[in-house]
Amino acid sequence: MFNDEIDEELRKIQNLLENNYISEEEFKRRKNDILGVGNSGNPPTVAPTTPSYNYNDHNNYNTYDYNSTATTNDYYSTYNNNNNNNYYSTPTTNVSYSLSASDMEVDVPVIPILNSESSYDYNNNNNNNNNNNNNNNNNNNNNNNNNNNNNNNNNNNNNNNNNNNDNNTPTYTYTNNNNNKNNNRNNNNNNNNNNNNNNNNKNSIDKEIEYEKQRRAALEDMYERKFKEEYAKKAELERNVQEPRRAAFAEMFEKRLSDEEVLSKSMEQAMDLNIVEVEGGETQPNIKFKALSPNPKKVYVDLKGWIKESYGNRTEPSVNADDWKQQKMKQQNILRNRLVWDNVNGLNASEKNCNIKLVGGCDISFPKESKVDAVASIVVLEYPSCRVVYESYKMVKLTEPYVAGYLAFREVPHFLDLWNAMIKKYPQFKPDLMILDGNGINHQRSVGAACHFGIIADVPTIGVAKTLLVAKGITPEFIEEGLKKSNTVEMIDRNDKNRIIGHAFRNNDGNIIYVSPGHKMDAHTSLQLVRKCLTTQIGKQVFHRPIPEPTFQADHLSRVFINLFYKNFN
Repeated sequence: MFNDEIDEELRKIQNLLENNYISEEEFKRRKNDILGVGNSGNPPTVAPTTPSYNYNDHNNYNTYDYNSTATTNDYYSTYNNNNNNNYYSTPTTNVSYSLSASDMEVDVPVIPILNSESSYDYNNNNNNNNNNNNNNNNNNNNNNNNNNNNNNNNNNNNNNNNNNNDNNTPTYTYTNNNNNKNNNRNNNNNNNNNNNNNNNNKNSIDKEIEYEKQRRAALEDMYERKFKEEYAKKAELERNVQEPRRAAFAEMFEKRLSDEEVLSKSMEQAMDLNIVEVEGGETQPNIKFKALSPNPKKVYVDLKGWIKESYGNRTEPSVNADDWKQQKMKQQNILRNRLVWDNVNGLNASEKNCNIKLVGGCDISFPKESKVDAVASIVVLEYPSCRVVYESYKMVKLTEPYVAGYLAFREVPHFLDLWNAMIKKYPQFKPDLMILDGNGINHQRSVGAACHFGIIADVPTIGVAKTLLVAKGITPEFIEEGLKKSNTVEMIDRNDKNRIIGHAFRNNDGNIIYVSPGHKMDAHTSLQLVRKCLTTQIGKQVFHRPIPEPTFQADHLSRVFINLFYKNFN
């Protein structure tokens, strides 16, 4: 083989190697075959024969046989290895060539001689490396059969070789259609694998991002809860420290001023004068009346027919005591026949079944300058909040003397004037019951001031007195002895079927107060309601009153009214 042809063959197998059509081992073997290098490192000569090439495409199952005639059989040599296997080299031409020592030092695998006639079987599967065992066996049989033929027909082959000089080099034809298909399939598989890898990487990144978001959210939630807990603890600590301090300062400030001054200052700042109605105000044109409790819904002032007494008149009204008492006693006996002794309206002051919405209180206050001029007051409170919703004041003249057991004739007529004005003008403020500063059925004739007012006004009433009216066998000694045994003493009328006519107990100041039912009321409900009205909460502050809140407000506001306006009256 000429040098140019050798270079061309080397380039071909090099291209096959680079394009992965043959393996590295196959490349070395073919290179040694082209260069004529054997197992010993010397270029052997091989007698040219008529090679038969079998190319089996396992997909198409087509077999192609190619026959060519060598030019000579002068060069044929065999080499035996240690295993006594025959080896051969590819047929060459008569052209001699020389190789350097470096070119000869190539490590190639030896190829056994199958026959004098070369037979190659190439299986182009996906790996391009494996031979079909069945084909090899068939080839071996064919080679054995053809060996004798080649020996017998040696001369014919030589003649054919002379006539076919141009065909002295075996032609190798490779059918690579299946390889291309397999390579394309492999490429597609690789692309799919790459896509799957990319998707897996993307999913992994998405999972990491989601995990990071969840971790951050958990940390933020943890820190937020921790911050709220710390803030709540700090706020609680400040409340525990600051609230008592504020209450102490407020109490200290209130003690410096009288009740009237504190209330008047608080009322001056926010007051709606449109809620005030004054009758007879033309007699006092220079005075602006205003509400005296925090945010009442209505204020009524009655000045009709009243003229201020001369300064310094502190004389009590005087009457013929005996004749006056006989006359008043007859009136009380008539009223007693109209008295209703039981809680017929079914009023209930308990927390679960309370049906009381409004509670009223009334009282009278006097100016320091006079014993005749006075202001009567009725206030109405929401229950159980005890917030004042209605105020009424009337300037009056006390024309009846103060006689124990007949107090109703001194005060009740003025209360009835205010009551009638309220029922006529503002019936929405009519209370469910009234509490008066006086007695109820704990009275010599069972008609104390509370009963007197309740019978005429036809409203349930309760009497709360600060002093005991000795009647029906109830004495101060009996009360004192009973309070040593219990915190509440029942007052019982032994002459009237042991009827309970009231209760005595100590208030928040430690003083004894006497509670008795009036008209349309019973002793049990009276005690229950009065106890609840002794303690009230206005805003955040809790007040413990010496008397029930309705009568306390009536007494308190009437005093404020006198202190604010009486000195300015003409």
